[in-house]
Amino acid sequence: MRKLHAFPGRKPRERDEFNSALNYGYGILYDEVERACFYVGLDPYMGLYHTERYGKPSLVLDSVEEFRVPIIDLTIFPLFLNKQMEKAENFEPIQPGVCRLSNDGKRKIVGAVYNRFNEQVFCDGKRREVKAVIRHQMQCLVQHFLGKLSGYEPFRFDAVKEHLAKEGQLSLI
Repeated sequence: MRKLHAFPGRKPRERDEFNSALNYGYGILYDEVERACFYVGLDPYMGLYHTERYGKPSLVLDSVEEFRVPIIDLTIFPLFLNKQMEKAENFEPIQPGVCRLSNDGKRKIVGAVYNRFNEQVFCDGKRREVKAVIRHQMQCLVQHFLGKLSGYEPFRFDAVKEHLAKEGQLSLI
């Protein structure tokens, strides 16, 4: 059996190539979710599940969970599986087993993540860009807090798969 990629496992504090790439992608997602919070008038530091602590964007950390796997993981994994991150110029070694993304590696991650943000998906009866879905979900959260929605329904990317498969336009999301 051919080995596709040696996945070291998700270790948020690790500095191997794979975890460095995931962490960078998650950082981009955190920024996009925080921007969406501000856009709809939410305080990104208000905590629901994550505890509130000075300087910690607790609402962003809570809200990012529904987008982490379908946006970042499904963008970063293929880069490694398709060997697009194997080139030495994508990483800078710090010490044995420890590295950080080089500027080339960062550009590759940023490009892939923003391509994902710009993809069209089906949400709430409409085709929307993924970044618009993030804003939509934050708006739904506002409506829930104001009592205009009886509950908050997280965006389900499996529904997108089903819809796009019917149209013959299945994407990775």
